[in-house]
Amino acid sequence: MNTTTSDQDIVLHRKNNVQFLFKEFARAAIAADTPPNGIEKAFAAHIQVHPTMWSQIKGVRIINDKLARQIEKHCRRPVGWLDYERDEQEKTAADAAEQRFLELAARVWRASNSKGKRALRTHLMEIELVQERADD
Repeated sequence: MNTTTSDQDIVLHRKNNVQFLFKEFARAAIAADTPPNGIEKAFAAHIQVHPTMWSQIKGVRIINDKLARQIEKHCRRPVGWLDYERDEQEKTAADAAEQRFLELAARVWRASNSKGKRALRTHLMEIELVQERADD
């Protein structure tokens, strides 16, 4: 962890880390069978911001100190957690979760008939569409 972090670095780290927190939240929500079209709104509620604000945070809005501490509090992270680059161990854990999902998707795909494959593809495309709309 770099002890002399510039303001520009903090802006970048906060943006990357809040995306990491969202992905972590989304994985847990999907595992709990939460409909994918409500995950963005649920995360906004979780960190106690309006969905429009969450959309801005993902885009061009800078996460100031007050907002950073609010996000850390609601995501149960220590004060200052958002301000630093995450280490490789945390990134590896996220990559491992993604790999497990891909393996599961491949098993389901291979075990499905054409109707099941179509349903799986349709479901994933719906999720992608929701994410694209949320990014706009």
